[in-house]
Amino acid sequence: MSKILLLALGGRVDRIRAELNKRYPQAMIEEIERGDFERAGTLRCFLALRAKGPDIFAVATERVAWQRGQTLLMLFGALAGAREAIIPDAYGAVRRERRARILVTAPGRLAQEAILSLAVIVRARRNLRRLERTIDKGV
Repeated sequence: MSKILLLALGGRVDRIRAELNKRYPQAMIEEIERGDFERAGTLRCFLALRAKGPDIFAVATERVAWQRGQTLLMLFGALAGAREAIIPDAYGAVRRERRARILVTAPGRLAQEAILSLAVIVRARRNLRRLERTIDKGV
């Protein structure tokens, strides 16, 4: 029997759980609450996750397209021993990858995500300065 550890970040977790039950009818699903995950800290949570020996690490979210840090979440699951990581959302979208692919592609993806995030921060700061100057001028 497969074991799925489901981290509930958002979305309708009951609906996502039902979809996982359909896709993996023989699997046992154990849910991890977001608050428990955040309070435990990364290392403690990682060690606890690894000790549970999941076959599949799933992260429930409202929308896959909006979820930041997907590569890091999937890498977390792969390093914790899961053979597969899944990010399903409340609307039926799913991102799914096997451990080998996650481990091979994570370095490049993490670098790309860091560059994109930096570009967003730079643009936001620029726009904020522009807005502050406009407010100072009283326009």
